[in-house]
Amino acid sequence: CDSAPLFTSLEAEAGASIRSIWTPTVANFFGRVSAAYLDGLVAELLDRDETDTQFRVFRSLKKGAKAAELENLFSDPETQAHWKVTPAQKARLDAWVPDCA
Repeated sequence: CDSAPLFTSLEAEAGASIRSIWTPTVANFFGRVSAAYLDGLVAELLDRDETDTQFRVFRSLKKGAKAAELENLFSDPETQAHWKVTPAQKARLDAWVPDCA
């Protein structure tokens, strides 16, 4: 999006991050995007593909269940442990914000 550099500059100048006050949830984001988007997000953030059994199970879920699982993945340490989230993946989860496109 054309305003992405502006947002990045404002965050840097203000010393703030959107993720310090906002975490994606079913209500404010995951429930508003497609199931395919959610699949892609898990693949991207957790380095998963079709060879991964856990990812295949996730892809087979209905959209509402996918959205709930992602909300938990972003905020629940037990869900993160279940997915065997690495420190690098946790850092991506903690920093992730949606594209403005």
